[in-house]
Amino acid sequence: MQAGVLQRLKTVFNLSGVFTRFPFPALFMAIFTAIIVAEGSLRDEFLVRILGGIVLAAYLCVSIVLAAESKGRRPSALLQLSVFAVVMALAWFSKGLQLNIPMAIGAAILLLGNAVIWRQKRNDLHVWDFTHKLWTAVGFATLGSTIYQLGLIAIMVALKSLFGINIKDTIEHFLLPIGLGFLAPLFWLASLPPVDEDYNDLYENPGFVSKSVAFLGSWLLSPLTLIYALILLAYGVKIVIAGELPNGEIGQLTSPFLIIGTLTWLALEPPFISKNTLAKTFRKLWWPVSIPAALLLAVAVFVRIGEYGFTPERFALLGLVIWSFGLALWFIFAPALRRDIRLIPGFAAVLLAVGAVGAGGLSILNQGQRLDANLSAAVVVNEQGAVSDIKDIAAARRAKGALEYLMRHSGESRVKRILSAASISINEDELSVFDIQKALLLDTVTMPNRGGRRDTKLFQAGKLVSIEGFETLHGPFHMYSGARGVPYEIYSDVIKISDGDEVMRFQVHNETYEVNVLKWLGENEEDANVIGKAGVVDIKNPYIDLLDTEDRSIRLQIAELSVWTGVDRDGADTQFFNMQFYILTRGL
Repeated sequence: MQAGVLQRLKTVFNLSGVFTRFPFPALFMAIFTAIIVAEGSLRDEFLVRILGGIVLAAYLCVSIVLAAESKGRRPSALLQLSVFAVVMALAWFSKGLQLNIPMAIGAAILLLGNAVIWRQKRNDLHVWDFTHKLWTAVGFATLGSTIYQLGLIAIMVALKSLFGINIKDTIEHFLLPIGLGFLAPLFWLASLPPVDEDYNDLYENPGFVSKSVAFLGSWLLSPLTLIYALILLAYGVKIVIAGELPNGEIGQLTSPFLIIGTLTWLALEPPFISKNTLAKTFRKLWWPVSIPAALLLAVAVFVRIGEYGFTPERFALLGLVIWSFGLALWFIFAPALRRDIRLIPGFAAVLLAVGAVGAGGLSILNQGQRLDANLSAAVVVNEQGAVSDIKDIAAARRAKGALEYLMRHSGESRVKRILSAASISINEDELSVFDIQKALLLDTVTMPNRGGRRDTKLFQAGKLVSIEGFETLHGPFHMYSGARGVPYEIYSDVIKISDGDEVMRFQVHNETYEVNVLKWLGENEEDANVIGKAGVVDIKNPYIDLLDTEDRSIRLQIAELSVWTGVDRDGADTQFFNMQFYILTRGL
């Protein structure tokens, strides 16, 4: 056993072997890293999609190599290059195709463990052994990446303090991408064991990692998951008695429970673990106790779809419901010989693949139908093709929600066809969501609270701040200025916030507002008090109105603002800020 561990470590640190076993995935990650180094920023949505395609192709090619090795064959170079070409073509047109690349990557990752005995008879221990080593390698790669980043920071600080040399730009735009985008994946690939590695020690003489998994699953996750199941059951009874679903809470409570519980059941698979009394009890109880949670999630998902229509996120939750119900029924009622653990990640991979291909298009289709049906029920159109009145507020709200979704997710052509079919005249040169809402009189319709919460009071630094006249409070959010080279974005239903050093950009649908916080502070310095060279700014009126019209308002409400002087990436003295803030909205 000890010799086996030493041999594994020797294999891991022999990175040259990676280029022999996984030449194409290594090449793809090199391309991935080169693009990041060359571009220096990931703010371009198209570039992010291309990088996602490269990652997807790399994972698929790893599975191809593992599947070929399980058959004792040499992996096909032509097949891997073909996969890369097809995936990159899909990534290139992914926006128009409504292809969800993150879902596709998730499906590819879930296939990795099953590839070890591709199209072979059931062998649960072999799959379990390879998969747990695969994810252990992920853990070590993550730990190594963290140590790498901390080491670079220490070197940067030392050089700056001792010699006045600033290498921040080199680290952010060169060393970090190479370490995280290339070296970390190489380490992970080097850590993957041979597909035919012996796993018989799982019967009586497991290794340290396997014992750790056993302890974690048996003595920590099993009892905690069962206790949580009782809490969820009581919560379900409370909902039935109250006769009302809470807003957004059920998905947050049940989704982690169903995923973690199923993973715990999987972790307790090997014989040396499953014979433990607590582990045996959990494995018997898990599938029955997962059904009420899946049922609760199903009700919540269908209610939300009925209220607000399909979105990729709700499709993912629906997939989780189908996955949980399907597995529970199969592992309870199917013959024992057919309860192959490959079904657990395999079924999830299939659902994610379906979602990657169909969730975006289905959501556009569904939201288009909702807009069409509710628009005709909501508005009155005169002979000139103009909307003259709102006749159904509830339908108008549903139409407004569908319109917002379509305009945010490349559904402009769908909106044009619907308006044309309804004989509504729209100036296509001004096809923004605000223009359309105004033409349809939907700008006068107040939407129910979804992205934030309705508060009547807001406290900042112990002081009561008036938020009268606003409908929804989003936040709190946090923003730090500085040339970090890493895009920073916050998304809150109707608002996307991104930073560009001290310039903050607020995108509301198709409209963008920019705020230079330091410039604003300078213009209001008479009302501000900065304590010393670096300190908390006390401002008499700590807010910035981004939009203030008769029917719509957006306010940046600053909760705390710290300002100090430092050195930027070019070595020049500059001011930085650290800000906590809220967004107040009305009419959105």
